[in-house]
Amino acid sequence: MRMLQVMPTGESRIVEVEDEEIPSLLGAGFDMELDEGAETAFLIHEMWKVAELDVNLHASMELEMGVGGPVLIYPTDNSEDPEWIFSTDYRRMILERNSDDQERKRLSAYVRKSQSRGKFVFNDPDRWIYNGRAFKAIVLGATDPAPVEVDDAEFSVWIFGAGPDDPFTMKVREYTLYEVMTMMISGDLDTAAGDPPEYLLPAARKFGLI
Repeated sequence: MRMLQVMPTGESRIVEVEDEEIPSLLGAGFDMELDEGAETAFLIHEMWKVAELDVNLHASMELEMGVGGPVLIYPTDNSEDPEWIFSTDYRRMILERNSDDQERKRLSAYVRKSQSRGKFVFNDPDRWIYNGRAFKAIVLGATDPAPVEVDDAEFSVWIFGAGPDDPFTMKVREYTLYEVMTMMISGDLDTAAGDPPEYLLPAARKFGLI
């Protein structure tokens, strides 16, 4: 299927993508949203659910919701002019929208304020940080920054409590970054609710949360 890949910077390119190839661009947990007239489908990167990515102004404005990271766009069967999505005029409009730094800052602040739960934030050079409800912070770092397969992936995790104690450390293997972030966010929320999952029990005990 022919789609338009749109980056938060406004750069876009036409791509030919089979269904089974979409996860290589957006992750296996990508979402689909339709614009108001259901004429255009937007495929949203899985990481947007768990991490703060650069806001994609065009996707956000078309869907009337905060969207970050790269997206794939394609016309639905309801589209009156399917080729418009791939036109130079449409791509120029996307670039202009996504180049509006003032609107980007406004929307980014709104998204952070309105989101119901925290997300991981990238911290140079190779760390992701989440400010938890039960734990003060959870930090992720890839042992191998670019594993070839999920089976090769290994992440180091540092979990911090509210006090001066050293962090609780653990290794997570054979999961994607998205999956590890999902586990840590949901585990932190469950711990805050008094029901820590098994993989966070040692950390909860260390910091006196149970």
